[in-house]
Amino acid sequence: MNNFEDNIKNSDTEKITYYRRISIWWKKHPWIKYAAAFVIVFMIPYLFGESSVFRQIKYSNRISHLRKEIRQTENHFKEDSVRLEEIRADKDGVEHTAREQYLMKSPDEVIFLIKDKEPQPEEDEKK
Repeated sequence: MNNFEDNIKNSDTEKITYYRRISIWWKKHPWIKYAAAFVIVFMIPYLFGESSVFRQIKYSNRISHLRKEIRQTENHFKEDSVRLEEIRADKDGVEHTAREQYLMKSPDEVIFLIKDKEPQPEEDEKK
């Protein structure tokens, strides 16, 4: 039983010295408390909250993609508006558009479509 009591005293002494070392370390470094509080209060929500840095980056990428898409759509709209005005201004414009874009023809016409040949891959190894 004496051995058991010695073990208990030794473990208590070790705990006291461990807690004492921690206490001394905290006294030597009091700024750690403030740094930890700063991280908890400000940095964690900034990194992982609703308006986190990662979400801001994701949203800014999405916004730039949407702005690019808007510019492309506006350009297409302008081109289509010009084409529509040409068609409305001239009766021949309707016929021209129908023939070129939709390959329409009058009943007594024959249309020949000429397409460029697709480039064939060159064979590096000739047998």
